[in-house]
Amino acid sequence: MTPRDLLDRTRQLPGDRVVQVLVGEAYELLDSQAQRVMQALSVFPAPVSAVGIDFLLRPVNPTTDAAPILTRLVRRQMVRFQNARYYLHPLDREYARARLPAGDAGDSLTAFTLTGLQARAADYYAQIRTPRESWRNLEDIRPQLAEFGLRCDVGGL
Repeated sequence: MTPRDLLDRTRQLPGDRVVQVLVGEAYELLDSQAQRVMQALSVFPAPVSAVGIDFLLRPVNPTTDAAPILTRLVRRQMVRFQNARYYLHPLDREYARARLPAGDAGDSLTAFTLTGLQARAADYYAQIRTPRESWRNLEDIRPQLAEFGLRCDVGGL
């Protein structure tokens, strides 16, 4: 797309909607696997490794390998990568998350719904916790805090 094409496509939009429309167009051009990876990434409250994304997606699709998809999304600047962890820009996160069906508190962990993925993400954080004896600072309990927040969102507390 040329700058002229971009201006022509967004000329009629209010200024605050231009970026949202462009985010939506970029997202819709992705294949279904990349969209699912972005949706899974949108569930995590903090940057996460490719292993965390695989953890969320494997019950839905056992052959999922998120790492190459994440690499492609980073190259397309749809996903950010820092300190061996992936995350979404807030606008991309909001858009991808809004594409997920809401689901119900009773959804199975294999349900590809916001509620099902949040419950699964909470389980991921429960598995990566550090033992209490090794806690020295706030960073050491971040998995517990993330798990707690996700379980509250799901209504599982």
